[in-house]
Amino acid sequence: MRSLHGSIGRSFALTAAAIVAGLLVASCTCQQFVRLIDDFEGCTGRCGWDVTGPGTAVVVSTILPGEHGLRIDGGVTVSRSIPNTRADSISELHLVADCPAGLLVTFVVAGPGGPDTGLAVPVGIETYTNVLTAYGYKPMFVLLETAVDVAVSPSRWLDVGVHNGYVLGSAGAGSGSGGALNLHTLELGGFAQIIFGRDDRRRPGYFGAGVEVGAMLPFLVVHGEANGGQVPYVAPVLLLRMWDETVYTPIQAVIQLRYLVANWSDALGKVGLPLGGLSFSIGANLSL
Repeated sequence: MRSLHGSIGRSFALTAAAIVAGLLVASCTCQQFVRLIDDFEGCTGRCGWDVTGPGTAVVVSTILPGEHGLRIDGGVTVSRSIPNTRADSISELHLVADCPAGLLVTFVVAGPGGPDTGLAVPVGIETYTNVLTAYGYKPMFVLLETAVDVAVSPSRWLDVGVHNGYVLGSAGAGSGSGGALNLHTLELGGFAQIIFGRDDRRRPGYFGAGVEVGAMLPFLVVHGEANGGQVPYVAPVLLLRMWDETVYTPIQAVIQLRYLVANWSDALGKVGLPLGGLSFSIGANLSL
């Protein structure tokens, strides 16, 4: 069995740093065999990589405090051997990097009784433009959304009030050692709604349309570490209250359609995370 030796380096002319995480797999149409995966989690120092050259190489946090990569700069070369590994031209390497310009990747096959030979291996580099999928996560989706609104009716056509909400989202587990990436969001805001079909302000009315503005407090949690922020938001709202005016009850069923617009500009390092979208909810309205 032969061994595969891979190295990643930067040109002396480039001073920008790169943060990389690598995955080497067999790329045939049959079952894939992972030769090496390194997400730089659960290790110290340089996580087993050899370093040569005048530059530096250090493990740092990347998109979140709980995700890590190897920061290399100043013309340094980092390398690692994979012993007792079958090496062939159908292998391929996948990297995640925030500054891939100037990265040079080489592979050398070394075996007993023969010279070292270079190996051409396709290299795919993912950048932070689609940071969740680059790290093996799925698109973010909502698991739970709850809210409590309190309003008053100063006139028969207007409701104003405050909004308190909580949203739990998840992007699943990433590659490597994994770890679920979860989003916890608190919403604090106020709203104004025009109410239709109401002759008495003490009645709930049937239809409403309005706008909600406020602040979101999102927290991204991965590997037990959190990254938080403060994000303004705006949301147009449509609502339908279902009740029988001939038999008045203080509780009415409510159907609400809301489109929330917000963006967490520095959620994932240098990349923002859109927060919001269209939501459909069914609840209850208590009229006092």
